[in-house]
Formats: sequence, C-alpha cells, structure tokens
Amino acid sequence: KTPLPSWGVYNLGPCPLPGGRLAFVSDRNAYKGVNTGYAPNALALQLFVMDEDGANVECIGHLNLGMALHPVVLTDGRVMFSSLESQGLRSSTLWGLWQIYPAGTSWGPLASAFLPGASPSAWHFQTQLSDGSIAAEGYSNLTSTAVRCRAMFHLWSPCGTVVCPGYSID
Repeated sequence: KTPLPSWGVYNLGPCPLPGGRLAFVSDRNAYKGVNTGYAPNALALQLFVMDEDGANVECIGHLNLGMALHPVVLTDGRVMFSSLESQGLRSSTLWGLWQIYPAGTSWGPLASAFLPGASPSAWHFQTQLSDGSIAAEGYSNLTSTAVRCRAMFHLWSPCGTVVCPGYSID
C-alpha cells in the first residue's frame, strides 16, 4: 500500500444500482497501479459500492490492480466496467470489459482486451442497449490516433448460471 498523494482521493464514475446503492471507482485504497506505463505515479482505481447516503462503503474490485473505469449497471443487476489488463509484462493500454455483481461475486470477462489485430484493444464508454446487447467503443490510446471502432454484442449465459465472454467481432 502506498501513502495517499497530496491531492487526496479520487472517487469517480458514480453509477446508481438497484436497492438504493451506488457503484463507483476510487483510489482510496492507495494501491500503486501495476505497469501503469503512461501514468507511472497513478494509483489503481478499484470498483466500490456504497449506500446512497455514503454509508457501508465496500471494495468489490479486489482484482482491479491495473485500473477500473466506467461502471454501468446491466438490466440483470450486474455491473459492467472497463478493466486495465496490464499485469506482468503486458502493454499499458489493454482495456477489457468485465462484469461483477454488486455483492462482489461472479467477477468475469465480457469482452477481452486481447482481440486479434494490429493494435491492442482498449474498450471504454460501454452501455447496454434496450435489446439487451452491449455497445462499446474501441477507445483511442497510445496505439492509435482516434476512436477505432464501435462494437456491439449480445450477452448470454448458458443455463442462466455462467456468463461467457462476448466476442466483439461477431
């Protein structure tokens, strides 16, 4: 754990959840981000939930050691978010789409940052459309010069128990 910086704590991206709770990302745990590359002094923004009045703050993104951004609630109550997948010797610009229930259970991928192609993927600014599909942007980062693509894919879960990763080229 790293001491908090002089500028304090960032609490960002509030997302209303069912039952009067909020999801948000924060660097309040002061974990130094792994392989932050383009932001060497950055602290890892992790996923948190809390009551609307600010009580009962709980970290549910214990595995967000790179970074988490843009929490969005899905119609089934899960929270979808961008996750920096930069652990180890990987690039500092690999952002996938992940999901987790607000209770901190069933953490897993929706779309991988490791899609084939000339540049690594950086998925951001995602939402769920009225038909249940996911729309996301391939965001401009250090490997490209502009927003590259818009992807849409359907969520599905065999037997209603396991969420399988979407393949954004489908």
